[in-house]
Amino acid sequence: QHQKIMELVDELEGEVRMGESNIVYNTNEVLNTILAERSIRAENKGIELSVFVESFINVDFISSADMISMFGNLLDNALEAAETCETGHRKVDVRLFMGNRYMLVLYIKNSFAVPAQREGEKLLTTKKEKQFHGLGIGIVNRLAEKYGGTLLLEEDGENFITTLSL
Repeated sequence: QHQKIMELVDELEGEVRMGESNIVYNTNEVLNTILAERSIRAENKGIELSVFVESFINVDFISSADMISMFGNLLDNALEAAETCETGHRKVDVRLFMGNRYMLVLYIKNSFAVPAQREGEKLLTTKKEKQFHGLGIGIVNRLAEKYGGTLLLEEDGENFITTLSL
């Protein structure tokens, strides 16, 4: 699937180049492409997206495929949830920083209108075509474990908070 992923990255880079945004969040091309593409998508959907990437963070230990799977999935979920809110209340705040010298943290806080559905500790998809959705969080959980990290998902009032620590 490496070839498929590289084609996806090329496609995302093309979309970013076609957009008006020339934002550089980070020198890692894959990370920057993921963030820039989601920034364009948020703007097109009327979502206020705030992105902070700490200077000099190191994401080189994460494979491109895993970065796309983890960061892409989590950002897509946040944007989709924010999109369910009324115009003017669609917000996503993304922060990527070093929790300490050895821990990278991706923190996402987003608005939502449809509360999360759970089965015990497991988060269930709220999408209509359930058979085609609901796999992303499981994939992110497995990848977080692969990198010795954790994924925490919680609702806090009107916000959904995702914290991925690697």
